[in-house]
Amino acid sequence: MGHRHDDSNNGAVSEVRHLPNPYQDWDELTNQRLLVKIQAEHPLHESIEEEEEEEEKVINQFYNFKASSGNAPKTSPPPSNSGLEKRGPETSPQDFVENAGVTKIEDFALTPEGKFDHVFEAKIKEQLQILLNQHVKSEQIDCNDRSMYTGLPGVSLLYHHLSTKQCLDTKFREDLAAKATHHVNQYLISIQTQHMHNSKCPSFLCGDLGVYTFCALARTQQKLHREMLTRTLSYPGPGLALSQSAPSTPGVLGAELMSPSQSNHHHHHHHRHQVPFAGVEQINNEPETGTLLEKILELIKMQEQSGTPDELLYGRTGGLYAMLLIKQQLPKQNVIRDEHITNHINIMLKSGQTMESFGRPLFYSWHGKEYVGAAHGYAGILYMLLEAHKYLNDEQLKLIREAINFIQGIRYPSSNYPSSIGSQTDRLIHWCHGAPGVMHMLIKAYQVYRDESYLASAIACSDVIWQRGLLKKGFGLCHGISGNAYAFIHLYQLTRDRKHLYRAGKFAQYYFEHNDSIVWRADSPASLFEGYAGLAYFLSDLLDPDEAKFPTFQLTASHPLDS
Repeated sequence: MGHRHDDSNNGAVSEVRHLPNPYQDWDELTNQRLLVKIQAEHPLHESIEEEEEEEEKVINQFYNFKASSGNAPKTSPPPSNSGLEKRGPETSPQDFVENAGVTKIEDFALTPEGKFDHVFEAKIKEQLQILLNQHVKSEQIDCNDRSMYTGLPGVSLLYHHLSTKQCLDTKFREDLAAKATHHVNQYLISIQTQHMHNSKCPSFLCGDLGVYTFCALARTQQKLHREMLTRTLSYPGPGLALSQSAPSTPGVLGAELMSPSQSNHHHHHHHRHQVPFAGVEQINNEPETGTLLEKILELIKMQEQSGTPDELLYGRTGGLYAMLLIKQQLPKQNVIRDEHITNHINIMLKSGQTMESFGRPLFYSWHGKEYVGAAHGYAGILYMLLEAHKYLNDEQLKLIREAINFIQGIRYPSSNYPSSIGSQTDRLIHWCHGAPGVMHMLIKAYQVYRDESYLASAIACSDVIWQRGLLKKGFGLCHGISGNAYAFIHLYQLTRDRKHLYRAGKFAQYYFEHNDSIVWRADSPASLFEGYAGLAYFLSDLLDPDEAKFPTFQLTASHPLDS
């Protein structure tokens, strides 16, 4: 699979893998002054038509400014995949970025409610259009790759996610919903004809478990949406192509169903679109959702066999995520039950309590190494176990806490974390290896155990990500700038400190300013975890940061403990 297991020293101890951060950190007074300036120069209008015209004018002004400065955005199609340089896991890259001549985007401001100013939001929407039109296309994905990580299902998930963003252009969302639904039907045909079962890799991110889960949830959500349309006399607004069945706990696959008052509000704002999403094809009825859930359970039981790793990408942690997601979004289904989750957790914890634990509370390894990060290591495993905390007993909670304390105690003086136990090379700041992935674990630990030391460690992680998180590797999720920025958003959700949201916005701004100057080292440049699809997912979540979630990893958005 495409994941780059990049934690070996390769003799490059002194290699610098991040770019200098060119931005000033958060300052409340500066933000207040800038917000007043932006609102004065670009006032909002009460009329929706006037507001939309103003947004188009802002975008046009931005393009004209770029053109007049000799840095007009490129509109030609990107080069084919054949022209992209492929790099394997052991390649020692020449990571150099030329920043000369880059036009600086005007700074943004944050509102007291934790939203970006409307001019910056317009830039995000414009960049989403460019990304989807030029860089995220199904024909750029290997048709034989059925993984969420680098394959077409990850792009389908992005299409669906964007189709639920009601602040985006309705026609844009309709087109993406149609693509996502078409993909789901193609997957279902493959499942029906038994062309999709891969018993050698029953994982969520890198195997067929993710595809089965996506299809089961998408089918049920679209059915609920169509039933909602049937029950209403007038269409309730732009709607959802694949809306969610559990409004109280929105997951990665959807947004909340609208209340009647919200429906009337959105209908008023989008009266020019009579029935959006009416042209989206219906998801096939075969195989039935119950059959898909039974197949999901079968794949998860395969994970529980001896010899299966416990990590996220290929192992049992992905199976736990799938079950928690299904229980969250399909609460009325009775195929995957509480006892299945409890049994899976018991197997994972028993696997970590081996004779090889060297006195540690839990011992997990993958390919002979004790990885620490979210992709293959303790951070991802312990984070997901805490997502399932309501299924844990007191003894299990104590054991997991001891394991978290052990990981917390091995951080470097910089507040970064080693890629694997015993590594002395403080260089990787990735979601997969380093502080960004560990930070999610620490935030969840703080929520479960109410231990202030976990929050302090998470804030320290945030600082090192701010200093060293602009990566030369590019803007992807797994080992890129977008994945690092999700850690800022997660901490903002917990603390409501806008400094962390500001930092996430600055990482997005870095893309706006430098997208033509960074050589993106991705084997799958259009994919969810390595490429542009992950960047687009992150940018779209900046439009609604309170509900943002790292895709296929976070089950719920965080909120302050006192709320």
